[in-house]
Amino acid sequence: MASRAVSSRWQRAATSLIERVGKQAASSTEPRPERLYHFTDCAGLIGIFEKRTVWASLATSLNDPSEVRYGLDLACDLFRKGSITATNFSLDGMDKLVAARADESRAYIVSFCGNLNLAGQWLHYGRSGSGVAVGFYPERLTQPPYDLFRIVYRQDAQVEAIKNIVRTIDD
Repeated sequence: MASRAVSSRWQRAATSLIERVGKQAASSTEPRPERLYHFTDCAGLIGIFEKRTVWASLATSLNDPSEVRYGLDLACDLFRKGSITATNFSLDGMDKLVAARADESRAYIVSFCGNLNLAGQWLHYGRSGSGVAVGFYPERLTQPPYDLFRIVYRQDAQVEAIKNIVRTIDD
């Protein structure tokens, strides 16, 4: 994909949008766990220790791309059904725009878990006893421009999050 020139005005607007949506997402009433765990294999553990870094993966290249696709499909469905409205701009064709641009997403993700004893994580990353869970203090992981956001699993909360994003843009 060729990179596009972005005006400073557009960059400021995008940064403002990301900050506002991030604040809304971070306003969860649930406190962060005392420790967050990253499940990985031994090579990943060595890399974390050597580089003092946790590498993020491109969201559209995860081992289960349906996790990202689901949110985009939900947004497109809400746009198609007219379940979301805006006052200051038209949402006509927004579903086609989101679907067409989905593969261009440049979001990167690192997965953490607040529960060390999840069988699914150990089955996937345990690799017959060779996997590890590395514990991190959440406050050490949130250095600008990086932040932590809970995954929203309830569909009603997902719909509300999408509506909040559109309201923020509309404002």
